[in-house]
Amino acid sequence: MKKCKYLIGLCALLIAPSLMSQTLMTLRCYFDNDTNPMQTISLGGQMSVDAPFTIDVSGLSQGVHTLYIEALNFDGKWSHYATKQVQIHGSLQMATLNLIEYYFDQEGPDASGITVAVNSNTIDQPFDVSVDGLSNGTHILFVRVRDAGGAWSIPVYRVIEVAGATYEEITEAEYFWNNDPGFGNGITLPLDAFVVDEIFELSAEGLANGVHLLYIRVKDAKGQWSHAKEHVVQVGSQGNELADIIVGEYFLDIDPGEGLGTPIAMGPAFLIDDQFDLTMPNILSAGPHWLYVRVMNEFGYWSQAVGRQINVCSITIPNVTITGASCVGSTATLTAPVGYNSYTWSNNQTGNTINVTTGGTYYLTVTDSDCSTTVPVEVNFTESTPPQLTVSGSACPGDAQTIAVVGNYNSYAWQGGSSGNSLVVTSPGTYSVTVNAGSCPAVASIDVTYTSMPEPQITITGPTCTGSTQTLQVSNLVYETYQWTGGPASATYNVTTAGAYELSAQYNGCTISELVTVTFDDLQAPEISISGNPCQDQTLQLSVPNVYSGYSWSNGSQLANALVTQNGTYTITVLDGACEATASIDVAFGSLVVEPITIAGSGCPGTIFTLSGANGYDSYMWSPGGATTSFLNTTTEGQYTLTVTEGECEGSISAVVDYVDLLPLEVTANGSLCPGDLMTLD
Repeated sequence: MKKCKYLIGLCALLIAPSLMSQTLMTLRCYFDNDTNPMQTISLGGQMSVDAPFTIDVSGLSQGVHTLYIEALNFDGKWSHYATKQVQIHGSLQMATLNLIEYYFDQEGPDASGITVAVNSNTIDQPFDVSVDGLSNGTHILFVRVRDAGGAWSIPVYRVIEVAGATYEEITEAEYFWNNDPGFGNGITLPLDAFVVDEIFELSAEGLANGVHLLYIRVKDAKGQWSHAKEHVVQVGSQGNELADIIVGEYFLDIDPGEGLGTPIAMGPAFLIDDQFDLTMPNILSAGPHWLYVRVMNEFGYWSQAVGRQINVCSITIPNVTITGASCVGSTATLTAPVGYNSYTWSNNQTGNTINVTTGGTYYLTVTDSDCSTTVPVEVNFTESTPPQLTVSGSACPGDAQTIAVVGNYNSYAWQGGSSGNSLVVTSPGTYSVTVNAGSCPAVASIDVTYTSMPEPQITITGPTCTGSTQTLQVSNLVYETYQWTGGPASATYNVTTAGAYELSAQYNGCTISELVTVTFDDLQAPEISISGNPCQDQTLQLSVPNVYSGYSWSNGSQLANALVTQNGTYTITVLDGACEATASIDVAFGSLVVEPITIAGSGCPGTIFTLSGANGYDSYMWSPGGATTSFLNTTTEGQYTLTVTEGECEGSISAVVDYVDLLPLEVTANGSLCPGDLMTLD
């Protein structure tokens, strides 16, 4: 197992709002993000942490990872997390480096930069870096190395300035304090400062004593300003020298005198930005106190003491009892002693007693007057071993399969309510059972599958006219056997009669059936239309719809239309595949072809029928009746003939008017005819 050690130091921040000592209870860490498993380390109430801890990295891949660390104090409050990038290697031996790569401005994936071959455990030599293609100005240079095992290091970066093939002459220089006033708005520096080695005085007028940031920049002949170079300086120290802070001290309530407080090791440095553990004496009384801190520089000068009020209090650590925590799925009761002002649990419940159903560490924070403390409570549930399940039986769709529990248990509860050590099922799915052997219940599930049966794809080909043959063909030939009811044991079946035909096929030992219906229809006789006026034209065109595969007119035409010049009966035979149909029409030159009569009316006896001829003829004559309009109203059944003229042509057409026949109403009478008796009419 791979492990790595990290020295973890956790200290109280010097200028935190509350500087009283904190007892640390738990340390936890995780890699990359807080969804990954956390590792916890019990601190046992230490005031500070300054010792190595072993952290398991066996589940991490080789390469760069981010380590997160945070601590829990006695009051149940977690610190801000600290982060550090670490690199996981296969062993602790120094790897041989075989490649350097560098790139500019934006970090890219491994092996995407400009590479330089090397062969060494360490690299301490100069390399030429190409800046071809980079614009003049500031850029970020990233560099990383690769070892012989193919693992890449964490990239390091440095800000560089690209100035082109030649350097421009510096024409102006300036400096400013703390905040940038804008290019050209700083305090001017003499240009000799950049060509000779001299000391120049910088004005600090108006600056308060303390630490400040000094910035210096220059402008070239093209008017381009450089980035400002930053320096940390201290204004108001001994003489003209910048003094380092070398030691600090703190004391409570009463000043014992400079150098007589409790020491704080620090420095030397111009600026201290760190965390320190401050040990509080055990003799402090409960209540408010003042904590003071001051520092001394290298010249022996002490700063003023900075004070912050703290509060000291005392509280009894609660002893939490756990009852009922046994099997997974049961409920554990966590009970703290009564008598505290408030109770707050880490699951946001309040009160001295809570019920939980999941294991883990729960934290209870109690308050007593102005004091509070937090204790962890570890809850564990026992999880039973799930039983083994087996499945037997035919897996053909619709057949029964049996799920059985291996071994003997006190009780069985199947999903759906069944009991017993087995369950018969007829459909696929996931089935679960809960068993109990006298300890904790255990749940097991199993997936039941059935053979996936492809449905037979049957095509029907051939003419559909009566007397012809149609072929039933299975197109997906994936079955072991085929059997048609009353037909052949093959994938093909030729039929000549209409009806339903059933196929049974075998697939992986299972039978599947498919039913198809075959129909035969007689080809309908085509409708013949006449184009032209037989009273005026010497040639008429007879036509049928152009939707058939073949045409044969009695006058010899093989097209969908035929031209005729004589009276007579003309016949056409049309083909649709192997099917044919025949139609005839009488042609009489000199007679008018009359449009059919339309009939409107309800058809009930006694109501009016309206017979209408087509508009556009020269004259109309109805028989019987003698009406000369294009329409005729009548209440009498019978045949009516309309004779029309158009120019010198005359034509007639007839229509029959029929009323609905109503059955006579029959009424029967049953009962006595004596006065006062009941008679029933039906």
